[in-house]
Amino acid sequence: MHAIVRQGNGQYYISAVFGFFMHDTKIGGYKNVADKINHSYWVVWDPEKKRLIRRPVADHGGIIPQVLAIDTDQSCKR
Repeated sequence: MHAIVRQGNGQYYISAVFGFFMHDTKIGGYKNVADKINHSYWVVWDPEKKRLIRRPVADHGGIIPQVLAIDTDQSCKR
């Protein structure tokens, strides 16, 4: 799976997606969908492709996506 990762200031890069992370809803729970989005992350390469980082699903307002999946094929073809 690959995604376009937004860096801000019109900067983007393409990264493989390694996972999805969401904080545990058992601790306090979420008030609404925006709150749930603001506590969710994609695990992707950093811009230099040297280490894995967490990128939020959307900005703090829950409106502008920070990671856009462009290839959702999850098969294990070799």
